Amino acid sequence: MSTDLVKLKFVNTEIDQTKNGFETFLYWPACNIPDDAKYTVTTSPKTKKVAISAQSHVNFCSSETCDSEVDYYFATKDNRGKLVCQPAQLFRMFPICEYNDNSDENDQSETNRLTKREQMDELKEKFGSRRSQRDLASKRKYEIQFGSDDIDNLPTAKETGSVSDNMENIEQNTTEVKAQSSVLPKRNDNAKSISEVYSLRDIIEDTEIIAMKEFEEPLFNVIKNEFIKSFVIKTDDSQMRIMAIYTDLLLQLVKLSAYEMKKADPLPLVMGDIKKLIFERYTSTRQQTSRSLKYVITDQNKDRIFVHIILLIIMLNEYKFIELEKLQTNLKIPVNNIRRMVELIGCYIENMRSPNGTLVKIAKLKLPLNVYNEPKGKFRR
Repeated sequence: MSTDLVKLKFVNTEIDQTKNGFETFLYWPACNIPDDAKYTVTTSPKTKKVAISAQSHVNFCSSETCDSEVDYYFATKDNRGKLVCQPAQLFRMFPICEYNDNSDENDQSETNRLTKREQMDELKEKFGSRRSQRDLASKRKYEIQFGSDDIDNLPTAKETGSVSDNMENIEQNTTEVKAQSSVLPKRNDNAKSISEVYSLRDIIEDTEIIAMKEFEEPLFNVIKNEFIKSFVIKTDDSQMRIMAIYTDLLLQLVKLSAYEMKKADPLPLVMGDIKKLIFERYTSTRQQTSRSLKYVITDQNKDRIFVHIILLIIMLNEYKFIELEKLQTNLKIPVNNIRRMVELIGCYIENMRSPNGTLVKIAKLKLPLNVYNEPKGKFRR
């Protein structure tokens, strides 16, 4: 059996490397294996890390086009000192960047660690092509977000089953898992009435309710969206007013531009701790400098905010139908996005005759809930 590439993994049998959380690899082309592949193994007394260095010239050889056509093996030394090769499968692994700054290494807080997307950006900045570096510079200049949490949702390889089987399961389950776990609030699929499907406490947390009640009147007076305010303008019900305030705050948050997000106070008219709470819950943090962080709204953050807004509007409207055109006018997002979100919630989209005789599209949440099926192909905003 002939192969274009061989990748050998050298394991120091004296040290259990799995406990240290790292692995060391050496690469060279199968067509140009050194005659005398001598290498040395050194262990740092402080970090206990193993470093393998080759005494002869070692070349790295890899390409995306041929990875699927290559047979892989890993090699270990047995007790007799002989090299034993075993068949293996190749999985993509993301790098972990290390820094010489001891303060950064010792700081274990989540906000001071780079995300995987930011680690990849650091590598592009240092070693990427000119085109990738230009794209990265443009991304940072205009604060364009590409959904940084997609890497965190990558599935892990299972111990049983082939790679192809895993990939088929991934493609079938990705939409449902991501939608229900990270965008939708907790849903009661066994609800007997439509009001029991979603709980208000899963959308608005208790700490947020307390913060809004402290400044209920001034917060109600600064509601910007008249459509949202129209649901509660004639009621004194405190819970309804809190729902309207929260819905308007989410709409203000999701409409902030990148320039406004950089300001010290992006929402100057909002009083109390509710502003801090919604920023912590619905935005992501990104390290701007070694001592400062900034808030960003990823695509997944936006989907989650809009889903919560639509659910609150449905509750404010006492679970009656909502016209898609009114949602599109007030949310200011494409109608296809709105259709996707209301179906994801469990609504049915139906046709209805308006009083003037025109045909309008409406969304109505009713039992049994609608089952959303993601269309084939990548969804584009």
